[in-house]
Amino acid sequence: PAEESTVRLDEDEVLAVKEFAEETATERHGQETNTDTPADPKHKLFDMAALTRARVSATDDTKAIIEQLRANGSWRPLVKVPDNYAAVCSYLAREFPNFETVIDEYLLPQLGLSRISKQQSISIPAFLLLGPPGIGKTTFAEALSTALHLPFHRINLEAAQASFEITGTARGWTSSGPGALVRWLATKIPANGIFVMEEIDKAGGDYRF
Repeated sequence: PAEESTVRLDEDEVLAVKEFAEETATERHGQETNTDTPADPKHKLFDMAALTRARVSATDDTKAIIEQLRANGSWRPLVKVPDNYAAVCSYLAREFPNFETVIDEYLLPQLGLSRISKQQSISIPAFLLLGPPGIGKTTFAEALSTALHLPFHRINLEAAQASFEITGTARGWTSSGPGALVRWLATKIPANGIFVMEEIDKAGGDYRF
């Protein structure tokens, strides 16, 4: 009789298989229980099995971030548009008159579109605030996150010399690791937060900005 061949998986590979099976079951359950009015909309931020595979050759710093991501889960809740979103916009327009145009012509329509979407979760595409120093750009962004109950994070790019501060550095470098965005998402936060990049016009040294 032919000899039986066995394939031995290391600990990380076994964990990757288990997590893939668990995520597949979660996705299938989500499809089966989906309704027209989701009570708790969620978004899958990353592939848990892929992260587990990447951990094998990762630096200690990256491994720590991967462990944090795994602990907090790949499926994150989405903050829904509040019923009083129009009143929230009116409040922000009164408090920040410099941004009344942004609120009326961009923010309010985007929230309205989000409100009538299937998940009813807040979805605001990236936008750029232009203006002289001191008019309250960062303060407005933070107030917006507070008013809509969204997580908030900001980084200052004035002295940044390369895009890796945002995106991270690739494997092969001794100091390789995730950038500011992934590190923020690794914490236990909803998937639709506000990430502010200050002084982006002053960032230099890398055309990828």
